[in-house]
This record gives sequence, structure tokens and C-alpha cells, in this order.
Amino acid sequence: MTRHISPQSQVKQATMFGTYEFPSYGEIMEAYTKEFANYILPKGDTTFGFWMQTLADLEFLDLELQGLTEEYTIDPINRVVKFKGNEEFVRLRVAHLEKVRGKTTLYAGLVDKFDDTNAYAFHNLYPYNGKFYPRLVRTLINAFKLNHNSLIFDPFNGSGTTTHEASLMGIKSVGIDITPMGITLAELKNDLLFIEKQKLDFTTSELQDIFELIKSKKWQHPDSRIHKLMLVVYFDTVDAFVRTSKYNAKGEIGLFIEKFNYIKNCYEKTMEIKEKYGLKFESAHIIEGDILELKNMSEMKEKFDACITSPPYYFSIDYVGKDKIAYDYFGIDIKKIESKYLE
Repeated sequence: MTRHISPQSQVKQATMFGTYEFPSYGEIMEAYTKEFANYILPKGDTTFGFWMQTLADLEFLDLELQGLTEEYTIDPINRVVKFKGNEEFVRLRVAHLEKVRGKTTLYAGLVDKFDDTNAYAFHNLYPYNGKFYPRLVRTLINAFKLNHNSLIFDPFNGSGTTTHEASLMGIKSVGIDITPMGITLAELKNDLLFIEKQKLDFTTSELQDIFELIKSKKWQHPDSRIHKLMLVVYFDTVDAFVRTSKYNAKGEIGLFIEKFNYIKNCYEKTMEIKEKYGLKFESAHIIEGDILELKNMSEMKEKFDACITSPPYYFSIDYVGKDKIAYDYFGIDIKKIESKYLE
């Protein structure tokens, strides 16, 4: 005999979410996000930064912890670190951790503020071929146990990545380079850390006038820092139009204003970080000259605690060509600059 079971007496089976209804798309995504986080997010109070993506990053973390702590262990699976040492010092110096004892590191603060792991403060002031990575500079400074009593030297300073990073960390530095444009950029990165905020206040109309003055080679300003800054923004603007047509709708003046405001915004963000973390910036000494003549600079003898540099490789990178617009503007023979790289 066939037995009929009424619908009311059937046993209902719950879904994976513990309900008798099919989950919505949002519920599915929320559940999987939480599960994913359980596998991905570091578990601990001293944790890796999200920018720790390669084995090289792990090696760099190991390298800088040697200089920052008394002893340490790295758990690469759970992405956490345990260490003995000055917690506040590590928090303000380390370049590969996002949190130390539950507090956000200075480096993570820079990354969050600028949305970039290398283009913070004024490191992105101007495109420059073969740039050093600021995070690597910070790592080496930590590995060498350098502090505010140290003096760092970069004999191939380029656009000033080493000297600028040292300044941000409150450490004195000296940078030498052969290229006029490199010297200008390194000086600007240094100067902008100490300039008064009101010096950067320009109206749209004033910026339009400045652009036209520079274009006609009539631009002058009593403050050499502002004079150089506006020229650098102008060169970057003109170069952008040479390389691509995507800015045509904005026009040269529009892009000039946009680029200046970007730098002003970088200044404001940098000062916010400085105040939040109680930083003391240190001025760098920038020298235009040939490193081969260092032996004649008696004042530099036995002065440095460390040399941190990324030497130029002329055969693979055109360091000078990018700045042709600037050198043409000043009437500088680019061939003479190029020849000095070959000596």
C-alpha cells in the first residue's frame, strides 16, 4: 500500500546559512568575505603590511629587524612578528609592518595618507628615470642602525630619494650628483619640508599668469624655492603633452594648475603626518658635482656613517633625455652632461 505524506509533515532541511531560505547574493558575499579574511588577514598585534607581497619583502623585513630590535621571530604563515625592543622606536621606523603592538606604524600611516607605498611626501614630485625605492632606503637605514646622530651619504643622489627619505626620518644626509635637474629636484624635496604653508597659496588666476611668464621666459620670484618649484611644475606639464595626448582636453594651463595643486596637497598631507607622529625633519646638504672629485673635498673626509645609493647605469637608462625640455629652456648643452656619465 502506498503511503502519502502531507507537505506539513515533511522535515525541512536548513541551508548552509542555517535558514530555510536560499541566501541572497549579498549574504553569500558577506559570508565568503569573512571566511577569506580568516585565511588572509594577519592574526596578532604586530603584523605585516599588505604591501608585503614577495619573498624579497620578507628578506627586507628580516634585514631591518636586525637593526631595530634586540631579538625577533617572523611568522610568515600568519604574517606576524614578535620582538624585544623599543616598541615606539620600531613603530616609527619599520617599513614592512602595518601595526606594532596594535598601533599603526608611521610607514602604514604614510601609505594610508598617500595611497602608495613609495610616492609619499615629495618622492613623487617629478618623474625621474631609474629612481630608488624609498621603502628600500628606509630599510637600509634601519638595517645600518642609523639615527639622528648619523650622517648618510649618496654619491649618485639623482633626484634625491636617499636624502629625502633621510630627512623624513630625522637623519642628516649629503647627496652629490652631476645633473643640474637632479640637483634642482633634490633641493626642492628638501626645501618643501621646511617651507611656510602660506608660501604655497596661489589663486587660479595667479597660476595662470605664472604659466605664461614661464612660457615667455620672464618668470622671476624673490623666493628661490617658489621660483624653482614653478619651473619644475612647468617642465613636467610640457613633458606630459609631449608624451601623450590624453591631457589635451585640460590644456597646458589646466594641467599646470592640477600638478601644482597636487604638490600643495602633498605638502598638507606631509605636515599632517609630521604633527600626528611628532616627527622632526632634518635638512639635507645637496651638492652639484662629480663624485670623482670627492677626494678633493677635504671637508667630507671620514664624515659619513653609511653610504646608501643606487648608482647610475648609463648604458641601460637615459637619465638625461627625460629632462631635455628643462635643459633646452635654460640653454644647457645636454651632450656635455651626458659625457660626464662616461668619464
